[in-house]
Amino acid sequence: NFPSPIDSVKPLDGYGSVNYKVSLANGEHYLVKIYESKEIKLVKEEERVISLLDNKTIANLPVTAPFAVKAEAPDNTYIRISKFIEGTTLSKELATDNLLADLAAAAADMLHHLVTIDSDIIKAHEHDWNLRDALRNKPKIDFINNPTDKKIVQHYFSIFENDIAPRFDTLRKGLVHGDLNEANIIVHHNKVNGFIDFGDMSYAPIVCELAVLLTYIMILFPENCFEKAK
Repeated sequence: NFPSPIDSVKPLDGYGSVNYKVSLANGEHYLVKIYESKEIKLVKEEERVISLLDNKTIANLPVTAPFAVKAEAPDNTYIRISKFIEGTTLSKELATDNLLADLAAAAADMLHHLVTIDSDIIKAHEHDWNLRDALRNKPKIDFINNPTDKKIVQHYFSIFENDIAPRFDTLRKGLVHGDLNEANIIVHHNKVNGFIDFGDMSYAPIVCELAVLLTYIMILFPENCFEKAK
């Protein structure tokens, strides 16, 4: 039950769950996510990890709301409600040098706390977005029709397989968010207000967090990507 009558319900984009922004008459806003039952184990572990980070990070996180969910829902679904983080997603227009510096500090702060949390469930979870498991994606090369593009991707998979993957075991590992792309970075008043979508959280070399974040920043600024990456 929500603590106040519902004023409006707005569908939101996303994948892996059906998402809604629920606005209440008292001015509070919540995010409602509906998952298939097969995701329950990982989603509950995600909730646990985020709860351990709560009040420790500079940025706001999608902490599960402190009231019970009472809803008519099919047995094959799981409903999660969290506080809605105000702001807009990061974009090239918003990404000033000052904001990027703030993003670096906020991401480093979150990672600092995240790597102290242990999770056997996340350690055991293999998925395509974990750089540790990148070779799971190698068969998808066959879907690339352009011969030049295909050759480039094959080249970098070869580098990863022969030079990088064998060194992963020597690197410091921990939990990482794993998907700090612009859609998961919430900006408000030219500051990073929060990080969302912990669904791709991984156990991996912690340098992977930096690699993913820098990759998306460089994609935003193809004309001066290395300058922005600094």
